[in-house]
Order: sequence, then structure tokens, then C-alpha cells
Amino acid sequence: MAKFSYGRLLERVIQVLDDFFSGFDPVSPAPAPAPAPQASPEPREPELEAAILREPENDDVYLVYGDWLQARGAPRGELVALQHAELLATGIEKTKLEKQVSDFFARHAREMFGELYFRDGIYPSRHSGFSSGRVAWHWHLGFIQRAWLGSNHAYSLDVPRVLKDLLTHPSARFLRVLTVGLLDNDAASNYYEGIIQLIARHAPATLRELKIADVLENEFGLSRARLGDVSALYAALPKLHTLTLRGEMVLGSMSLPELRALTIETSGLSRESLRSILSASWPKLEKLVLWFGVPQHGGDVTLEDVRPLLEGTGMPRLVHLGLCNAGFTDALCEALPSAPVLRRLKALDLSLGTMTSTGAAALMAEAGAFAHLEMMDLMENLLDDASVEALESLCPAVWLDDQRDRGGGAGTVAHWD
Repeated sequence: MAKFSYGRLLERVIQVLDDFFSGFDPVSPAPAPAPAPQASPEPREPELEAAILREPENDDVYLVYGDWLQARGAPRGELVALQHAELLATGIEKTKLEKQVSDFFARHAREMFGELYFRDGIYPSRHSGFSSGRVAWHWHLGFIQRAWLGSNHAYSLDVPRVLKDLLTHPSARFLRVLTVGLLDNDAASNYYEGIIQLIARHAPATLRELKIADVLENEFGLSRARLGDVSALYAALPKLHTLTLRGEMVLGSMSLPELRALTIETSGLSRESLRSILSASWPKLEKLVLWFGVPQHGGDVTLEDVRPLLEGTGMPRLVHLGLCNAGFTDALCEALPSAPVLRRLKALDLSLGTMTSTGAAALMAEAGAFAHLEMMDLMENLLDDASVEALESLCPAVWLDDQRDRGGGAGTVAHWD
């Protein structure tokens, strides 16, 4: 009888949990496939590709392109047809089509993934095309629509190499969502400057959502994720809709006219970074979330620095504002009732900060100013039981869980490392 290995069992449990909570199918490890002959170049149709680049959300153009490819014997044309039929099917028919898609990927690994499969060890999965404990993909009508890649406590990955392989492969030609996680779990800090440059150089014009340094704060402090200067992204991705940056960074002169959502999660937001945000034009921005942090990591922003943001100028469509992880949350509570931006908001996020009973009293004293909000997030502050109970009725949905100091005493922000 083979010796039972608790280590291998633990690795498998971790992989399944990672894949499950990522929203992708868990997959069983497989031996690395033998090298296959180089696939023939895929035919290209510039006008149809240009139409997808202009309107990547329009499925009709993908279907026309799929027909064009199928007529020329290109395997991807068959995949477009199969995945379209799978989208429309239900019940037993859907299960049959899922099997056909899985079989297709098994037959056409070289064409669909190239070096990502044969060198980087990404294995077939039932629904998502190919996946591993470190990389996950979601396919849509013949192409990779979303991708996540990164290392973790159980797996290491050469993220720069795999990212370049991904962004330069035809299957990711119309990639719309990209998330880059941890680069090296064992390193004292992770440096993302090279990742920024790879994305700026190779990401397709269809990219609409980008998240960099998707790490768990309790496993890898935000201050250890060093993004450096991220300004190269702006010119490279002018049609970006959602941008999430986590860690320490230099924002530079910002210009993202199509952006709808901007989230900056840091343990130390500088005045310079805040000025970069305030000086930019945001004609379509609907959601802005800022984590302010602490002075020891460069977080020198004060309430006075934030006042221009409370005016709401330059952000005519803003409806969701997050002023999070702040050491001055009580002062924000006193300033917000009279802030012009509040009248336009549907959601207000003051989570992860230092709100005490003093701030809660300031909110309740002007409760009518917040009644129009659909949601307030006040989680992980420093509120006592009486304050939590009082704030529950401030608007239809008030999130108050996980207060860090139920006695309402002094404390620091939630994410200071």
C-alpha cells in the first residue's frame, strides 16, 4: 500500500479552496504534456478584429468572426460556435456542450494556449478552458475574456513570464479583465514596476478592468507591494473602465477619461497622490475609493487636503465615495453633512478607519443629510455598542460589522502595514 501523504493532501485542499474562492473551477493536477508540433498560424481578418476592438462587449461581432474562421478551417471558429451554443443551452444539452468544449480544449491545446500550456503547465479544466492553482481564465466566444495570475502560499509562479506569454498570445487578443496577484510570497517586498511596463506594452485595447497586487492584507502587508510609477498605464489603456491599485505607488499625472471606478488601497496615501487624483478630469467616474493609511508609510493626507474632494468638483457622475482606512474619520463625520458631494451620492464608505462615538454622534446629529443614501459602510471602525445601535437606522443599509474596539477607544487604521 502506498504511504499516505498529509502534505500532498494539504496542498490539494489548498488548491481546491483557492480555485473555489476565485470563482473558477477546481482542477486536478496533471503531468506536464509532451511538446507538440508548432501550430499553423491562425488566419486574421483585420476589419473584423478592428470591429471587436471598437466594441468588445458586442457578441455579434465575435460570432461573425467565428464564422469567418470556421470557413477557413481555423479551430477557434469551432470554439466560438460551441461556446455560443453553450451560452444558450440549458439542462442536459448544456452539460453535453460543456463536455464538447472540454474535449475541444484537449484536442487543441497548442493552438489555444501555445507556451502557456506546454511550458507554463496550465492544465485543462471543465469550464474555464485552462487553469491551475496559480492561473485562472474565463473564456467567452473563443477568446480569453478574464484572467487572474499570481503566486500564493502554496504555489510559486514566474508571473512576468506567464503574463507576457498571455498578453502576446492570440487567445488573449481581446482580453477585457486582468488581475495580477502576488509575485513572490517569500520575498520581503514585491516590486511591480516590470509588471506595469509589461501591461503598458502588451495589453490589448479591449482591456476594461485592471487590478494590480491582488493580495490579502493579513498575509502580505500593503506596504510591501511596491508598484512604483504607474503612469505608463494611462496612455496605454485610455478606454479603461475600472482600475484597482493596491500597495505603495506613484500616480503621476492621471488621464483616464473613460474610467468609471477608481480604487486606491494603500497603507500610506500621500498628498502628492491625492493631488494627482484631484487635478485629473473624471467626466465618467462613478465610484472613487481611497485608503489613506498612516504617516509611517507616507500617509500625510489630512482633512484639509480632502476638502476639495468633498466639494465634488470635476466628478459630475460620482455616486459612490469611499474615504477609508483614515486616521481622521471622526473629523470626516463632522465635515460630511455639509459637503456638496454628499447630496449626489448613493453610497458612502467610511470603513477601516478610526470612527469613535464622537464621529457617530456627529453623524446622528445630522441624520437627515444621510437619509437619501442607499448604503453606508462603517465596518471595522472603533465604535461601541451604543453607537452601532444608533447608526443602524441612518439609511436603508448600514454595514457595521467587525468593529475593532467595541469600547470606542483610540486606535489606528485597520490596514497600517
